[in-house]
Amino acid sequence: MLHNDFFGAAPGSPYLANAAMSALVNTFEHSGLYIAFKTGPGVLNRAVSRAIHKALQTRQPICDLQIDCQNQFHEFIEEYDVTYKNIGSSWHSA
Repeated sequence: MLHNDFFGAAPGSPYLANAAMSALVNTFEHSGLYIAFKTGPGVLNRAVSRAIHKALQTRQPICDLQIDCQNQFHEFIEEYDVTYKNIGSSWHSA
């Protein structure tokens, strides 16, 4: 799982370009799709997964990618208490 709460990317990142292209395609070709599926963390997750899969298939190195352990998330990120995360069972209900 990749968080989209925080990530960094260098200009011209192939991962971000792939995710942005997917979000555009999802938005215009799948207009009825729920917004979280069009632009949510899955778009970034799938972009990175495609890059890893391609690297494994072609036996090429993965360029400039670092994925940290979930246990380290709070070492880098300070979460803010936001109301919409505390309403209902899911932020989707906000």
